[in-house]
Amino acid sequence: MKKGADVRRGEILVATLELISERGIDALRGADVADRLGVSPALVFYHFENLENLIVSAFRFATERDLVKLEQILAEKGPSTSQRLRGALREYGPTGSAQSWRLWIEGWSAGLRNPTLRAVVRALDTRWRGVSVDTLLESVALDPRAGFATAFSDGGYTTNLRLPDLVNEQAFVAYQYDGAPLEAEHGGPARLVVPHLYFWKSAKWVRGLRLMAEDGPGFWETYGYNMYGDPWREQRYSGD
Repeated sequence: MKKGADVRRGEILVATLELISERGIDALRGADVADRLGVSPALVFYHFENLENLIVSAFRFATERDLVKLEQILAEKGPSTSQRLRGALREYGPTGSAQSWRLWIEGWSAGLRNPTLRAVVRALDTRWRGVSVDTLLESVALDPRAGFATAFSDGGYTTNLRLPDLVNEQAFVAYQYDGAPLEAEHGGPARLVVPHLYFWKSAKWVRGLRLMAEDGPGFWETYGYNMYGDPWREQRYSGD
């Protein structure tokens, strides 16, 4: 039986997402998507024209699909709020079955390897306004044993960082973006920004920094995210 266009497009997008998760964006080829489905590459490009359109469509599809699933988990009747949140974390953590968070990190990493997109990221960075961590530490007598820090935020969020990644004009606490006060949804009134690390290290709603002699995992690190988070080395989760 001949399949409808929407059904076929959906199958192609699912196969594309599987391959991106397994091999990464850079290794994706239209012919591999076709091989996985047992169809001609011409059929893949009949529906999506080129590889770029296929990748963009796949990311949109994954986001919409997983948002629906997340809403279903959080709307379940019976389990307590904390149980539903734990269920969402199990689904969307590094060992869960959802793909979206891994795809987002893969996409960001691939973007940073692209010279044009790197220039865009640098341009966006210049639109922040804040206070460097160096300035905040000027009046602090640092214990020579301090080599690490934990950023802590409203709501109990924490993330771990190495102290050398916060000083020498590498990080700042932002309070304004694009000429306006930083909105709450983006971490306002104050957000730590560490541009050279993955953005989960840039803690929203930051309250302070706790300096430490030894490293320790923050919130997402306890769920399998990498302790350091260097996008250039693709350190997305534990073991990378």
